[in-house]
Amino acid sequence: MTLVAIRLWLGRNWPALALVGAVGFAGWLAYGWAYQRGYDAREAELQALRAAKQSELFDLADRISAAEAELQVRTRAMSEKSRRIEDEARADSGACRRVSPDSLQRLERRWGN
Repeated sequence: MTLVAIRLWLGRNWPALALVGAVGFAGWLAYGWAYQRGYDAREAELQALRAAKQSELFDLADRISAAEAELQVRTRAMSEKSRRIEDEARADSGACRRVSPDSLQRLERRWGN
């Protein structure tokens, strides 16, 4: 085809070509619009899931912090009790003698018997 033939063909068929171009452009716009709506919907869904998971993780962190605080209190109490027992054992004047029923005063005080 020569350049003149192409110009004649385009001159006769320009309305059809314009229609094809317009339909193609409209399809491209519709696809872009639908894609953006789907993307936005999915992004909103993921944001809601992220917020729910983050809230759950914050609640778990609060529970872990409370458990850690309780563990520290119990550890301090056990350390204090252990220190008191050791101090009592060091202060007992009869710690080196043989065990007899009369020498169990410290244990009876400790266990409350």
